[in-house]
Amino acid sequence: MALFKKAFKTLFTEGPVSFVKKTLNFIKRVFYGVPAQVNPAIYNFTLDFSRPPLDKKTLDERFRSTDKNRLAINWIIPDMGLGSGGHTTIFRIIKHLESFGHKNRIYIFGGTKHGSNKKLKKFINENFFNLEAEIFNSIENIKDSDALIATSWQTAYPVRNIQNTRKKFYFVQDFEPWFYPMSSEYLLAENTYKFGFYGICAGPWLAKTVGERYGMSADFFNLAFDPKIYYPRGRVEPLKLESRDEHNFKKTVTLEATKKPRIVCYARPVTPRRCFELLVQALRELYVRGVDFDLSLVGWDMSPYIIPFEFKNLRILTHEGLAKLYSWADLGIVFSPTNYSLLPHEMMACKLPVLELKRETTEIVFKDGDNITLADPDPIAIADKLEWLLNNPAKRKEIAENAYEYVQQFSWEKSGRKVEEILKNHITQNT
Repeated sequence: MALFKKAFKTLFTEGPVSFVKKTLNFIKRVFYGVPAQVNPAIYNFTLDFSRPPLDKKTLDERFRSTDKNRLAINWIIPDMGLGSGGHTTIFRIIKHLESFGHKNRIYIFGGTKHGSNKKLKKFINENFFNLEAEIFNSIENIKDSDALIATSWQTAYPVRNIQNTRKKFYFVQDFEPWFYPMSSEYLLAENTYKFGFYGICAGPWLAKTVGERYGMSADFFNLAFDPKIYYPRGRVEPLKLESRDEHNFKKTVTLEATKKPRIVCYARPVTPRRCFELLVQALRELYVRGVDFDLSLVGWDMSPYIIPFEFKNLRILTHEGLAKLYSWADLGIVFSPTNYSLLPHEMMACKLPVLELKRETTEIVFKDGDNITLADPDPIAIADKLEWLLNNPAKRKEIAENAYEYVQQFSWEKSGRKVEEILKNHITQNT
């Protein structure tokens, strides 16, 4: 009835031409649906936080006479979910900086699904690390600091605009333009390397890349592993693991004894840079060749996905569960074609031989054929390397032993000290 009233009102107040146009538009919407709308406003922050910075304000006496062994460090981070490797590294570094005597604050940019400051802190403490840091669910009323640190391309925009800090840094864990096709997002991410922040990069390739391509001053720390968790364990059979999905629904998964070679793959279809499709095609080729193997996929709930061979869906595991899994398996597969990942080091620490993609990002940190096996990013080439490894247990063992020795040089305390050194040196230079 209301629709007819509106139609007659249009006819008598706007005339027959307007009435016909609106009627035709209404019919189109009914039969063809409303077209998907592009909302450019979601990137308002790239302009709001891109305006030229104000003249630097003089900070209070506390910052002019700061003890560099007691720094106040503000971190601007995006929201997080379960199993986020990038957030794990950020919080791990914060944990070490706390132990060195520095005060840390964490601010979420872009909103959070975790609610209040108290609930957010509870989520971080229960699922990552128990931190002393103050944790805030927005960047409103951000406190004065010695160091202000961006941790993703989106957070670099507010960091560029915030002025009540002595020095700005960029904690770069990956080359984020590669997360996108050539697009607005690619260019907006790329622009952040030109903002003048000092880069604290995860590994040498990133520091080299942002320096050579964008003139960004940067240093790097090494990715490491926790030796209290990741170490060679005896194979447990059957192996019971507590698994959960991204909504934290838990269940127990049991891996039975098998005579087949056991392959564990990090599979995360929701993250394009993990090359899930390439992984599936390589495994499919191996399967078609008649190679017998036992397959476990870990990193995400795989139940919605159609995979043309048998596998065990381990979903998301705790660090303790991953360590047990790596000691149970014969071969680990991790694809990370942007920057190198935490996972190979953790697998290597459990003496699990690793297959990765051959890229400039991996060749700079690993030695193919010595402490890792690198394959060209092609399903046939990957399947060839997999088949060779499965047929050569002695070579697998040699690579695993070399890799275990290789990762012993790394520790998170050393990496935390390196980050601290970068902060101290460049805050002092800025005074």
